[in-house]
Amino acid sequence: MTKILIHGGSIYAPGNPDATSAVIDGNHFAWIGDRISSTAFVADVDYVLDFEDAFIAPGFVDAHVHLSATGLLYSECNLRDSGSATQALTTLRDFVQKNNPEVVYAHGWDDTNWLDKGLFTQNAIDQIVGRRFAYLSRVDLHSAMCSTYLLESVQVPANEIAGLVHKSSHAQVREFVLRHLSSQQRSDAIEFALKQASANGIVSVHENGGPSVSGEQDFLSVNKVAQRNDVPRIFSYWADQDLDRVKSIGAYGSAGDLCIDGSIGSQTALISSPYEGTDSKGSEYLSQDQISRHLVDCTTAGIQAGFHAIGDRAIDMVSTGIAQAIAECGIVAVRTLRHRVEHALMASAESLKVFANAGVILSMQPNFTHLWGHENGMYEQNLGRQRAQATNPFFEALNMGIVLAFGTDSPVTAMNPWQTLKAATTHPNPSQRLSMRAAFVAHTRGGWRAVHDDESGVIALGAPAHFTVWNVQSFEPDEDNEVVASWSTDARSGMPALPNLSSDLPSAVLTVLSGHAIFDPNGLWPDG
Repeated sequence: MTKILIHGGSIYAPGNPDATSAVIDGNHFAWIGDRISSTAFVADVDYVLDFEDAFIAPGFVDAHVHLSATGLLYSECNLRDSGSATQALTTLRDFVQKNNPEVVYAHGWDDTNWLDKGLFTQNAIDQIVGRRFAYLSRVDLHSAMCSTYLLESVQVPANEIAGLVHKSSHAQVREFVLRHLSSQQRSDAIEFALKQASANGIVSVHENGGPSVSGEQDFLSVNKVAQRNDVPRIFSYWADQDLDRVKSIGAYGSAGDLCIDGSIGSQTALISSPYEGTDSKGSEYLSQDQISRHLVDCTTAGIQAGFHAIGDRAIDMVSTGIAQAIAECGIVAVRTLRHRVEHALMASAESLKVFANAGVILSMQPNFTHLWGHENGMYEQNLGRQRAQATNPFFEALNMGIVLAFGTDSPVTAMNPWQTLKAATTHPNPSQRLSMRAAFVAHTRGGWRAVHDDESGVIALGAPAHFTVWNVQSFEPDEDNEVVASWSTDARSGMPALPNLSSDLPSAVLTVLSGHAIFDPNGLWPDG
């Protein structure tokens, strides 16, 4: 096996706080230390790579992505930066005129603060796309604006706002549109998304697929790519209660976007009291009995289960189901499987206690708070200030001993891990902010623990060689007094420093998975 000695300005190895050098033997770390001590290994290695003052750290894990939808965001029509209805329609018009597509796939609009939102209508879209299938998904992927031709073809009724579909109608329309994408479009989109991930220091992703999320063909395409060693490690979840299908399709678990509810922005998240200014409490896609039976059946079959649950009522239903699974299957069986909850945005203290006891993993997205959790933001507009302040209880969950696995829900938010960490450490509610170290663990080791891998996500002797080399402008000060994590952050513990995110975010130089380069634009790594 190839042996490589690497040097950097610092290596984030908690067991060796002053590390600057490491030996990689094949696919694992065989030695960690400093430059002076490393001279003893020079004659025994095949290559020596000196990254000078670069920062070397465990690679990130994005614990919630939609690969093809991420790639389509950039290869098709990206509406994420549209600050108004006028701008969104202009972007759509430019895309159609330039590309003349048979199917118009657009994503990312968010009308929360649009002053001209009344212009974003079915008629306006029809005038641009004509007799085409046009699907324009909202940023949260839980509703979409559609062309008349698409709605007529799918034969589903639109919402009271012409052209807007949500709930089951949205699922039908999305399935229809995805079936009409060419295999080349799908393949290119998945490849693009994985390149984006590795270029951002991500060594593994958790794909969230399902019958109404991405479709079976899409899921199989992702699983085919997952066999390669030149892309991030992919763990694919299939959102289906049919466990025989989950097994036959090659899913890691029967989890992911198995939706109990929708989203706050679409006012379909299931909450215990109405949205501001309405009588609506959101949508219930699965009953309590379905949730409980799924958890019991998965536990009995030895399959990791999980749900998309955003509203407090939806999350409480998961905790009730977990209690049922414990009663029928035993606490050991439940804890062993590490069942998951995606988002857990409005988790109550009572539900968090149940999850902590049952070893449930919370897959959370800090960028949601950055985009929508601020004062007068979308959460506050829909939930009121008090409930908005309680969303995304990162610190409360961590303080109870729950394992957090951070992700982006890409394409809902961008696959930029350092931005994710910045969001987690600057939560609008100071009481829920994490220390930089705790957030870093959630975005590295937490993602691996969510898939039952307790060896990865850390640079340590014998650990798999999953790491990224970064250019960093500056580092955090020794003391991290902003928040106290669930384990020591005292400077006297000798923990290595992490990047300071108040200035320019770090940029990746090299990303390595199991000793193989998956991002190496400058040809630095002697792969093969």
